[in-house]
Amino acid sequence: MNIAIIGAGITGLSAAYYLSLQGHAITIYEAGPEIGGLVGAMKFPHDVYLEKYYHHIFRDDKHVIDLINELGLGDKLTWNASQPGFLYPENRYNFNGIKDLLGFKPLSLIDRFKLGLSIFYFQRQEKWQGFDRLSVAEWYHKFRGDKIYQTVWRPLLCSKFGDDQADNISCAWLWGRIYPRAKSRRKGGEELGYLSGGFYHLFDKLRQSLTESGQKIYLNTPIKQLIRTADKKITVIDGHNVAATYDKVISTIPVPILKSLTGDKLGGYGSRLRQIKYRSIECAVFILKKPLSDIYWLNNCHPNIDLGGVIEHSNLVGTTDYGHKHIAYAFRYLSFNQNQLADNDQKKRFYLKQLTRIYPNLELTDIEDIHVFYDSFASPIYRRGYINDVPPITTPWPNLLAASIAQIYPDDRTMNNCIRLAKKTIDIMGQTNL
Repeated sequence: MNIAIIGAGITGLSAAYYLSLQGHAITIYEAGPEIGGLVGAMKFPHDVYLEKYYHHIFRDDKHVIDLINELGLGDKLTWNASQPGFLYPENRYNFNGIKDLLGFKPLSLIDRFKLGLSIFYFQRQEKWQGFDRLSVAEWYHKFRGDKIYQTVWRPLLCSKFGDDQADNISCAWLWGRIYPRAKSRRKGGEELGYLSGGFYHLFDKLRQSLTESGQKIYLNTPIKQLIRTADKKITVIDGHNVAATYDKVISTIPVPILKSLTGDKLGGYGSRLRQIKYRSIECAVFILKKPLSDIYWLNNCHPNIDLGGVIEHSNLVGTTDYGHKHIAYAFRYLSFNQNQLADNDQKKRFYLKQLTRIYPNLELTDIEDIHVFYDSFASPIYRRGYINDVPPITTPWPNLLAASIAQIYPDDRTMNNCIRLAKKTIDIMGQTNL
């Protein structure tokens, strides 16, 4: 079959790769100047790339690990100890096991015990559907853990989803962040995976495989319109007004964009897409001469610091690949239509101000460079009952399929889960071959 894929992120590229192995002809359309989507990267010397947004994989991420090995990159995959933490006005706290939990002073001793018990409970629940009926706030209220919710989870939910949505976020979303991570824990703490030289190499191998097998990848080519033909095929009109007709089209782009491309002709399915709201992300990458701390992932619960957190990438993977420079991400989620700061220099000053409030010993001379990146469609807002909003992969147009991060729920938007979604989409495509 002749198949078009919209979007060259991990979902689109992995779907193209597996379909090409089945002998299909693939054309990929990417609106941006590079492949990778949210795993896009910037170049360092000596064939090293750094993701614009923080990434790692878990021990149980079978799909991405299998793909890494299949493409001959298994020797580049390393596993390293991770040190998470929390920031509160009075202190920073490590949070990696029972010892750290017992010393977690933002909670009383009894609430520390109850927090650990609740995490243990989520780690042992294989079925998540019942959690979708309750918000995180409601679940902890039933658990008699209101203080735990207000102190630990609500600040994080406000940061990610906004103050107005925090109390309505599905508890299944929280399950999807706790349950899978349990399988990455080893004696002494959590281990996370990273591809030496950057995950760019995974994307580049996918690109090479596709181009060598004759598949087409068009960069800087947004889609203008999708038209259903009389014989149920799909005509794709790109931003350069070039039209091509395909047997099947897989859309991996955010669902509001897909809705607009079809001219609002998807009926009730289109209405379903309209229900899904997104949050945007802005992320500053700091190139430093020294580390900020010994923590890898610092969750921010300080009410007067406007960051979601700080991820010290080099505390996980080391500094060798980066010329012995230290790498730190400082990020925040924004409302979808929220005005950004006026210019790049203003953004850099903003993030520098936030970072120095957390790390007052940080000097300007410690900073070699700052890069700021932004993406409009970083995360859907997973409200209680989101299971009813998740759009099916199949659409009212039989040969148009949708596979976006809005459909991964309740799991996290990881590369592994995107590859799994790509495989599921291909399976469904085979079952609905018309």
